[in-house]
Amino acid sequence: MNIYERRISLVCSPYHKFSGKESLTSSQDFKHSVLESDKLRSLPAEQRIPLLHLKQDVPTRWNSTVIMIERLIEMKNVLTEALTALSRVADLLDEMEWNILLDCSQLLNPLKEVTEQLSGENYSTISMVIPLIKCMVHVIEQQLPTTAVGILLQSKLLTTVEKRFSLARNKIAAISTFLDPRFKHVPFDGLNDVKQWIQEEIAQDIQKNSPSTSRKSKTTC
Repeated sequence: MNIYERRISLVCSPYHKFSGKESLTSSQDFKHSVLESDKLRSLPAEQRIPLLHLKQDVPTRWNSTVIMIERLIEMKNVLTEALTALSRVADLLDEMEWNILLDCSQLLNPLKEVTEQLSGENYSTISMVIPLIKCMVHVIEQQLPTTAVGILLQSKLLTTVEKRFSLARNKIAAISTFLDPRFKHVPFDGLNDVKQWIQEEIAQDIQKNSPSTSRKSKTTC
């Protein structure tokens, strides 16, 4: 895991509780019960729905929570049928809880996608970090959560991302993005600082390699 993946993990880790995962015991219960697993497999066949395996949350991988939520939403109807057939109506999520899951999925998915982009060993470069984070923030800002939990999660995520990713002041990341032709039309904060940094670097190189500097060094020796 590189430093930026780690930062995204730190952004998301405190907010697992927003997913209401204490209510999401269905995926674990079905996996631990042969009878219920059989019932879950039979229902999609009866309804001509392709079988999707439920995913479990893995505490050491924050994005597993997002994957689990997405799969639960995809299987909402199937799970409702299965739990009802097994007389487990008390375990059914109500409409508000489903809406909370939907909000959490939409807000956390951009962070999951950025993590996947940054973990690509063959093509991930530091010049991609600022554009990816900028795009991620924009997508989160554009979401319209419908629940109080979703609204709070959106606010917390944006605040934490701003705190952990002041990338415009990261000299190497900013200069790398500026010099990468793929991102020449991507504006970002601190652009004037980047231009000044590049000018300073060029001036230092010129001064270091100028004949007068070389002669002065020899004379001093």
